[in-house]
Order: sequence, then structure tokens, then C-alpha cells
Amino acid sequence: MRCAGDGLFLETSAQIARLLEGKSSREGVASLCERFNQVGTSAFVEAEFNALIFGFMKAVVTALARLPNRDREQAFSEIWNEVLDLLPAYYPGKSLTQRFSHALADRFRETPVSPRYIENTLQAQMRLLKGRFGVIGRRNMRSLGTVFDRTSCCLWQSSTSSRCEREDVEGECRLHGNCWRERSACEAAVQCLAQAPVEEKEILSKRLPQLMSATDPFEFLKIITHHPNAFGDVLIFSEVPERWSLLTKDYSFFRLHKELDRPVEVLKVRLPRTRVQQHCQVRIGKESSPMIVEGMIENASPRDLGVRTTQPLGRKNAPVAVHHDGRWCIGRIARIEDPAADGSRMYGIRVTRYE
Repeated sequence: MRCAGDGLFLETSAQIARLLEGKSSREGVASLCERFNQVGTSAFVEAEFNALIFGFMKAVVTALARLPNRDREQAFSEIWNEVLDLLPAYYPGKSLTQRFSHALADRFRETPVSPRYIENTLQAQMRLLKGRFGVIGRRNMRSLGTVFDRTSCCLWQSSTSSRCEREDVEGECRLHGNCWRERSACEAAVQCLAQAPVEEKEILSKRLPQLMSATDPFEFLKIITHHPNAFGDVLIFSEVPERWSLLTKDYSFFRLHKELDRPVEVLKVRLPRTRVQQHCQVRIGKESSPMIVEGMIENASPRDLGVRTTQPLGRKNAPVAVHHDGRWCIGRIARIEDPAADGSRMYGIRVTRYE
């Protein structure tokens, strides 16, 4: 991976990868960090991380506490299916459910566990994460001054404060200096994502005209602070120091890098992919009358499998199940390659759950 930046900025998805994903992902991010003289993140990234991760974990802990027979040991998959049924329709960190389903399944699949044991494990992990967010290896980002902050603002806590209306408030309101004083850059970033195929597009396209018509900083910043999820990527991108590299999984940052004139490099967190040669069975067709196809797994990651077969598995997005590593990996066809010389074809399977 090319590293052109003076330092490496860890965006929220990169922090999640290094702190919570599998061993290979954690080691991969840590190894990349060693290639930079400086490593940093931001206060906004930390706030977003806490809202997502602790929101998700608290929702799971609450669901686990509602299960009967909380001390009875059983397969993790059985407990997790019950947890999923008890989770509310919306909760902070819901977008992470699939990712952590895989991580937890890998962690607890060796031996039977009880709901109480999983609950205690998650509670302990939350305590550890609070101290580990700003530390990577021997580097303490807080002590080194690389937890950047260009987004502090009284409006995050109160929608009625008027301190941000003062022109001399920049020292105590960093969002004022970042977004109001540099208004044209902020609006350009918002416009970039409002026209991009990203989740935030709908909200940003509605709020952009309001931003452009705002006549004072209080009105302008109030729009941003009322929609932290929608404006989050814009704010994080503005916090990355010039000539640094930003590490992320989020497409939004690649779009911002492409469209905006900022001297920042964007690098992608890549899931480790293991090369294997393992025979497998692939289940296709309707659940009532499935068909088994023989195949060969050639590469695997925690959420993807590369399966080569001489028989067709179906079209893109067709449901499939692959028996791999002692369990059924349930997912859909995400990629279909052209046939090889021997007539076989490689299918990329995106795994969504395990049985």
C-alpha cells in the first residue's frame, strides 16, 4: 500500500477495524500505523465511535438480560438468533449488526457459552475500549496531541445557546472556525456528498439550500449540529491535517478526495483474505428443494468467499449457502467472473450469517 502522507489519520471505520474486528484486521491496521511517523484521530471520530459501538453493545446487553435461562450453556448461534429477535427496530450502531455477528460468532464458536457469559464479556470489552481508543502500540495519541478537534461547539449540547453568534468565538467554538469561517469549503463538501450515491445524500441535499441561505453562524451551525450523522463525514474530512493519509472503509471519503482540492491521501481498510484450496459444498435453489453443488474455496475473508465451480450457481444476488470450516455460510452471490479455460467459474460470495 502506498503511503504518501506525513501521518495516518484513523477514521471511525478504521478505529472499529483495529479495536474490534478479527486478529488479522487488527494486526493489519497496526502494521500500517508503524509505517507512519505520526498516527492520529479526532474528537468527532471518538464521539461517533462511542455512539455506534457502545450503542450497539448496550442494545445487545439489554437483549441478553431478557433471555430466559441465562446461565444455560448452548451454541452461540442459538443465543444470537434470540438476541436478534429481541433487538428494537432502531438502536445506535444497528448498521454494525452484521459485522459484529461475524466477529462474535468467530469468538464464541469453539465451545458452548451462556447468555450471561456473553453479557459479561461485552461489559468488560466496553470498559477496555474506553481506554484503548487513543492508544495504538506504544503511542498515546492524546499525549502526543494527535487527537484533533475542529468540531467542538456548544450547539452539540444545546440548541438554544447563542455563543456561536459572536465573531470572536472561534477560540472556544472550533466548529465556528472550521465551518463558518471556512464556509465555502464546508458547503462544497456538503454539495459533493449531496450528489453522490451515499446514505447521507437525501438529508444533505435537503439541508444544503438551508446552509447556503443562512445569514449568521448560529443558524448555519445549528443545521449541522442537528444532523451529526449526515454531516459526520464532511466534518471528519475537514479535521484531517494537510499532507496526511486518511484510513477508512467509507466510500464518502474517496468521493470527497476526488472532488475537493485538499492535499490529503485516502487509503482503504482491507479485510485480510486468506488463500486456500478447500473442497466445499454449495447449496443453491429453493429451501424446499435445494440442490448441492461441489466446489473449491480458493480464498476467504471474514465476510467473503471466493468459490470456483464447474456448475452454475445462479445470477448475481442469488442466495447461496457454502459449507466451510464446519458450518454453513449463508449469503448471496456478489461477483461472477468470466469462465476459465477449463470451463469453471469463480463466484464471489458475500456472507451475511452463519448456521
